[in-house]
Amino acid sequence: MVNQFRWKALVLGLFVSINANASFSNIYDTIFELKCIFCHDEATPTNGNVNLSSYEVIMGSAAPQLVIPGDPEASILYRSIKDGRMPLGLDPLSNEEIELVRQWIADGAVNSQTPQ
Repeated sequence: MVNQFRWKALVLGLFVSINANASFSNIYDTIFELKCIFCHDEATPTNGNVNLSSYEVIMGSAAPQLVIPGDPEASILYRSIKDGRMPLGLDPLSNEEIELVRQWIADGAVNSQTPQ
């Protein structure tokens, strides 16, 4: 019984930890900035014409729309990392990184960055 409780607590703790970190600022700093921006920024959005340089650009009127708030499976951004197409030429994102992006989109893809 105690082991079952510990297992549930561990799983719940991991879920809460992932959920708490599923913010745009965390995803931008730990994923986009490190693994995406060198190909998908303002200077070089030639790769699929995708620019991930800011929240406003990602959520802007780009066609097709990269992120559908509340619907990760309909979001090109999520599907591209989930199926391993991106990041191109690098190791795929970890399951935890993919889950952070999925959770952020599922939660409505809110902007958590503070203006600079």
